[in-house]
Amino acid sequence: SKELNVFLDDGNSPVLAAKYDVHQGKKTINLLNHVEPSDTAEKVLVFFKLRPEAITPDNVHENVFVSSMLSSPVNTLYHSVQKLFAPLLLKDEKWSRNFDPKLQSLLSELEAGLGSVVRKQDSSSSRAANVGDEENLGGILTPQDEFQYWSDAAVSGYDLSERERASFFQETFQKGKPPS
Repeated sequence: SKELNVFLDDGNSPVLAAKYDVHQGKKTINLLNHVEPSDTAEKVLVFFKLRPEAITPDNVHENVFVSSMLSSPVNTLYHSVQKLFAPLLLKDEKWSRNFDPKLQSLLSELEAGLGSVVRKQDSSSSRAANVGDEENLGGILTPQDEFQYWSDAAVSGYDLSERERASFFQETFQKGKPPS
């Protein structure tokens, strides 16, 4: 396809998006040299170049990064940070010792902030943006996520009783909360 050739041959074409589509029972994969905001709810696989150069068999493994687009860019970024990059950069001895403590702190804050946004997105898609909704658990994967969930619900809960309930849990957890 033209889009694939442009991505491979043109150093100034940094992105190739492969979008899976079913139209009238026919399955297709459409290639684009950009990701459209409307594509984020679709099944999209994104290839992007780390350096602006043509792709060859010799550099494909060093210059092309591949990512699935999960429900939203925020969701994709959160899960990439939470499951891959934060553990490597914060906990792996090889990488963490050379990683600036200020950047470690920023990465932890980014992970927590993205988790909060993911939980809010989950709740807005499930039940009228109800932050304290117990069905809104998709972004809760660690104890830290749980603490952040109740903290968010204490501020942004659906109604006063929910905020009060969330505040109770937040205060209870605060007493035994591990350091971030």
